[in-house]
Amino acid sequence: MEALILPVDALAQVLREPETLGSLGRAVLVALRRQAAHLLADLDAHLASQVPAASPDEATTPKILTVAEAALMLRCSKDALYRKHRKLKLGFVDALDGKLKFHESELRSYLVRQSRRVA
Repeated sequence: MEALILPVDALAQVLREPETLGSLGRAVLVALRRQAAHLLADLDAHLASQVPAASPDEATTPKILTVAEAALMLRCSKDALYRKHRKLKLGFVDALDGKLKFHESELRSYLVRQSRRVA
């Protein structure tokens, strides 16, 4: 089957007036479908090549750590973290799942305070 060459604005016209599809022949419909497929492939390739910029919300969202992650960061046991939570009010209990969690920034501040005491 030979490819049908359509005017450049044919796809745009169909987008503006979709009811015109009913009056078009099969060969024209196939050609329009081919144009739309090429346009979709070009759009997908262009979107895939772009790295989305971090939204302001993502940049300010604090990183939340589980007990296991916090224990690795502080180089202590999970039991020690539960004690620190009770005694020092370090961390918080997540209302959604009832588990102890920590803000990464809170743990970094804690480490800075600890290093001042040691020095």
